[in-house]
Amino acid sequence: MARPRKLTEEFRLRRRRDGIWEVVWLNLETRKPKRKSAGERDRKLAEARFPQILADAKLMKPPANETVGWIIDTYLSDKEREKSPSQFATIRAQLRPVKEHLGALRPDQILQPIVDGYVDWRRSQVRWKDHPKMKAKAEKTISDSTIKAELTKLRAAMNHMGSEYGRKDLAPLFKIKVSDGLPREDYLTRAEVQRMLDCCGEGREHIELFLLVSVATAARKKAVLDLRWSQVHIGALTASDDVEGTWINFGPGEGKKRRPRIPIPSNMRLWTLLTMPRKHPTHVITYRGKLNWPPFRPDTWA
Repeated sequence: MARPRKLTEEFRLRRRRDGIWEVVWLNLETRKPKRKSAGERDRKLAEARFPQILADAKLMKPPANETVGWIIDTYLSDKEREKSPSQFATIRAQLRPVKEHLGALRPDQILQPIVDGYVDWRRSQVRWKDHPKMKAKAEKTISDSTIKAELTKLRAAMNHMGSEYGRKDLAPLFKIKVSDGLPREDYLTRAEVQRMLDCCGEGREHIELFLLVSVATAARKKAVLDLRWSQVHIGALTASDDVEGTWINFGPGEGKKRRPRIPIPSNMRLWTLLTMPRKHPTHVITYRGKLNWPPFRPDTWA
């Protein structure tokens, strides 16, 4: 059986029987051929109009009934090409309840009363409703910080239509009247850190190193797992058993998530692990010399 040919648009110039040149291509959605007259009998003049016809054909064709759901789908389609799988999964999850509650509305209907109603609806919902492992949090409602993140993504999707597709008429007209809530003031004590490190027995040096780097730098998990030896500067051990000049440069990061250069002062335990023979030529955190890290689950450390 012959392999099916991959369909492409294949824009090209073609001369009609009456001598007028036209641009023909294949519509990938309908799988039917389309054509647009260049209105010229001279090939050079038709070639000059070819880029204009090509740009018109590639312009986004909005549906007859523009809805918020269509805006969200377009935004997600564009972001899927730009973001990593984990980043895109977060964006899609944040927009899922927005599309569920507001997706059938027109963009001009997304005014302040509608948005305030969405906030009230989300505040009435509970988290982990059907999660068997989250029964203790079953009655906890959606936090204001989560609602604000969802509405921020909706506003970003509507602004995206204006910046990328020239649809300034779809700009959001509402305000996000939700606060982030009180900042978290929880922190790990020395005893709690020691309890975690005590769980790292033989063969689990990678978990111990991961924990020590995380506690010493407060860096994100992905930044620690992506850490390379070229980003680590190991200082010298002084006569008083002190460590000087050790620092980690996590690099520029992505978007607004900055990764600054962080000094590691007088952390003898971390310095010892960093100066041990390297199990991998490039990455710091490895599992048995490989990059296929196991999940860091506390319930599996005991």
